[in-house]
Amino acid sequence: MQKYNKTCFISFFLIIIFFILILGAMFYIKDPLQVWHKSFFGEPTYSYTIRESARAIIRDYDFNSVIIGNSLSENTSAAKASEILSGGGNFDRVKFFNLSISGSTTCEKKIILDYLLKNKDIKQVIYFLDENYRSQSIENKKYPIKSYDVIYNNNPYDDFKIYMNDKYFKCIIEFSNSEDCIGKKRNMDKPYAWDDKEKYLKRFGGFENWIKNRDDDQIKDVFKEIKSTPKAINYEELPSDYISKSHDYINRYLYSVIKKNKNTKFYIIIPPVSDIELSMYLRSEKQRFKKYSDMLKYLVKTNKDHKNVELYAFDDIENIGNIKLYKDRIHFNTDINYFILNSIAKKEHLLTEDNINEYLKKVEEKAKKVDFDYYYDSVKQLI
Repeated sequence: MQKYNKTCFISFFLIIIFFILILGAMFYIKDPLQVWHKSFFGEPTYSYTIRESARAIIRDYDFNSVIIGNSLSENTSAAKASEILSGGGNFDRVKFFNLSISGSTTCEKKIILDYLLKNKDIKQVIYFLDENYRSQSIENKKYPIKSYDVIYNNNPYDDFKIYMNDKYFKCIIEFSNSEDCIGKKRNMDKPYAWDDKEKYLKRFGGFENWIKNRDDDQIKDVFKEIKSTPKAINYEELPSDYISKSHDYINRYLYSVIKKNKNTKFYIIIPPVSDIELSMYLRSEKQRFKKYSDMLKYLVKTNKDHKNVELYAFDDIENIGNIKLYKDRIHFNTDINYFILNSIAKKEHLLTEDNINEYLKKVEEKAKKVDFDYYYDSVKQLI
């Protein structure tokens, strides 16, 4: 009886081991995010979010420079960046890839950058700094960091955890080739661009097109923000604890990367915004213009200690905030993407301690010229 029980136990144990091996083989072969290898099933496909795809892209593509930001930089052509920042036709010197992460925080960009810079020799980083430093946000709530950061910790033994969820476990067990499981083929010049989608393109051209498309979720958010913004300019000062926290946030998630990679050139980009957004900065109860001003002053001051950083800002330019160039308050068309690249190449619109005060003065004057009452009253009639 004892011998029989032992045989049963061993048989059961062997069956479990066999099942685990088969399951492991299925995971390795299918590997929808290409964590361990390129796809065995034809041309590679990539996840709906680059948060999950960047690991494979970094491994499989030949590049020595990157564009990283959010949806504001996703439409930037890597080939065009290589051409402009190589000083002409010699693409061998600089070869860009666009790793921009839609909706990303500064913290999320650090996760990808840390992994990239440890595993690849990167010469230049064009870094779009977006507004999340104001709230010191860590992650986009749609994409919890714990759901993807495991593949960027340089520990190969826990990479399998990326698949330990209802979605991917089911995808692998069923060997599904659906887009939800394996993603889709992408234009690798700008893999997560949105500038070819009609639902976005039709909103460019002016405020009247925003009104025509007021049922769009992004426009609904814009109009809600406009309606909730006070007409009067907010002159309150920032609380001191906010200043220290925001500086610490930038040090932790941006300058810590810059300090560790002194041989990499960083171009920090402050993306321009529409005139209406700029006018809302001045009126915001959250003191957005004061936060914007404080951060730019802090950046130029901190950059003195880092020879590998240049800071570019554009909101003082008279026509760059023209609402016709924006599909909502902040998302501009590709003309501005390439204007930014050319500015870097020509060293124009650099922000330094010598010109920061004059720059902020021009931005504030420009914002005050905007007829915010017109937009406010128009929206109020609509919603």
